[in-house]
Amino acid sequence: MKKEGIQLKEEAYQAAEKGDLHTAVELYEKASLLCSEDADIFYYLGVAYGELALRDISREELWEDKTDEEDYFENAVKNLLKAAEMAPKNYHAWNNLGLLYKALDWDDKAAEAFERSLKIEPGQEDIMEMLNDLK
Repeated sequence: MKKEGIQLKEEAYQAAEKGDLHTAVELYEKASLLCSEDADIFYYLGVAYGELALRDISREELWEDKTDEEDYFENAVKNLLKAAEMAPKNYHAWNNLGLLYKALDWDDKAAEAFERSLKIEPGQEDIMEMLNDLK
């Protein structure tokens, strides 16, 4: 069971690398059921959902009607938060959350995510710069 989950995770990663995010999400979802303790699966699943959410849609469109992008955004946040909870030193999860929130002009939430990332890994100049831009 776990071996199958690891194989699915690798296939999902390869699909994401090729830009096939829908396939990547599908495979990561399956892998997460088989390897529910693997924080990396939830991190990469969140990243893939985040990329889908921000692809070809304006902020104004995002909340007008229930859209696939809104579902992608909600799933991205859910999975990135789960990854951060499972692997508390994963500052990348907080960075990705911050970028999602920033793209939606949710500056307070973006700043909070970037601050959490910087508590884990203080030397991130690009994140410090983004945080300063939000204030």
